[in-house]
Amino acid sequence: MSDLTTPGPDAVPASIGPASATLAPPKQWPASPRHDPRGSIVPPWRLVSSKVLELRKRRGLMVAVLLLTVGILVVIDGIFLILHAADPNTYGPAGGLQKLRGFSFAFIQTFGIASVLVGAAAGSTDLSDGVFRHMVATGRSRLAIFIAKVPAGLLVIIPVTALAYALEAIVATYFAPSGSVQTGIPAAIANHPGGSIQVAPLILQSATPSIHLLVQVGLWLMLQVVVAFVLGLGLGSLTGSRSATIAVLIALQLVVTPLLSGVSIPHLINLQRAFVGVAMAQLEPSGLSGFAGGGNQGNILGIPAAPVFGVAIVISAWVAGWLVLGAWRAVKRDA
Repeated sequence: MSDLTTPGPDAVPASIGPASATLAPPKQWPASPRHDPRGSIVPPWRLVSSKVLELRKRRGLMVAVLLLTVGILVVIDGIFLILHAADPNTYGPAGGLQKLRGFSFAFIQTFGIASVLVGAAAGSTDLSDGVFRHMVATGRSRLAIFIAKVPAGLLVIIPVTALAYALEAIVATYFAPSGSVQTGIPAAIANHPGGSIQVAPLILQSATPSIHLLVQVGLWLMLQVVVAFVLGLGLGSLTGSRSATIAVLIALQLVVTPLLSGVSIPHLINLQRAFVGVAMAQLEPSGLSGFAGGGNQGNILGIPAAPVFGVAIVISAWVAGWLVLGAWRAVKRDA
């Protein structure tokens, strides 16, 4: 009988030698460096949404914007509707082409002021609230922080102004008088030796504004909103003061623009045309021109018009210039 021993539980199999008892660690590949999105100049959506929330949480700002857009429209249209319902023989309908033109020129002022308020707040509140240094300390690109303010502010101001204009378009269409209106008026008295009068041809058109005209006016007003917002954002970022930005831009809109667009200054006509308010006035839809109270043949531009490509260059230069200035100041500002 052979001597057989039963291996114990702690015995090492004979096939495993001492050289194989220590296994070599698996080969470790170098980890690829992760991309840090905080250094990118393209702002992520969460940064844009946070800027939108910052603006919307300012109750005073939002109340002022709503009053300047929807509030004024509801009050004035409501008064016209009530007066016409109480005495239709004395007070005309609340809608129509003439009322749309009057409201459109009022919207240029009120929509512009509301856009300036939002732009100035977006450009300067980071500094006034002491948030800018904390955002820079996280490693986020300063340029990305500024760029995020552009879509954020537009997401706040455009829906409100679009709602106000949509309400006015409904009133102008469904409460318009029947029949047609005359849109030709005497243009100007020429300074010739005979003193002849140049008369614009009389044109009859429907008192109810067409869909094409409503779209044109809406796009014109939205362009006013975008330009005013960009000016407020750029100047607010440049100065760091919301009150100073609002005061300067409202003065430009209410005082400087009417003067430069309505009075021809000798030898400085091209300088007048280079002002953004004059360029925006030239883009007035032709369907609104021709009523009494305007400048040159009834429109709001009382000086010789510039070429269309010149108007595009002026508006683009103002928008790009103020964005560049605001971004430059945001990048160079001390945190």
